[in-house]
Amino acid sequence: ARSTSSTTCAPPSLPRVAPRPPMRSLPRPTGRTVIVWAIGVVLLLVAIGLGNQDLLWPSVFLLVLPLVALISVVIRPPRFTLERTLDPPTGQAGQPLSVRVNVTTVRSGPLTAVFAEDVPDPALGRGVPFRLDTTEAGATTSAEYVLHPQRRGRFELSGFAYRFADFLGLWVHTVRGGCVTP
Repeated sequence: ARSTSSTTCAPPSLPRVAPRPPMRSLPRPTGRTVIVWAIGVVLLLVAIGLGNQDLLWPSVFLLVLPLVALISVVIRPPRFTLERTLDPPTGQAGQPLSVRVNVTTVRSGPLTAVFAEDVPDPALGRGVPFRLDTTEAGATTSAEYVLHPQRRGRFELSGFAYRFADFLGLWVHTVRGGCVTP
């Protein structure tokens, strides 16, 4: 008979199993964002210098477009529930510990891919990055990886992060969750 230990975490808008709140982060601009803004500024300066209104509107469009993309990332991020299963529920130093992660989409997100990583305590090893299915609410993605604890002690699997971009790839947002599995 296999024994398992399981922890389920709800999305940030619902009550959570673990009391630890998610860490807030801001979206980061990509190289594309900087290039679009630089071209917009150059066009604006040329339009003002030449007094040409035909160049003014494209420059304003290029300056505002990244802001619209930023709003789309901040306003409508995807939401997930997370369930971890450990097999065996307690491990010994040097023995492998199998971790299965099930992530269910609560609210679908952007049209771009969403990548996630279950980040365990560094003393346990490394987690595995994987792509989440965000096509529709209720879609479930599973990932499995093995940890090899090298020393005795009590450890937590406390890190879960997912990363997504806006529809134009101008902003990247990484969200770190606070779901803890002792």
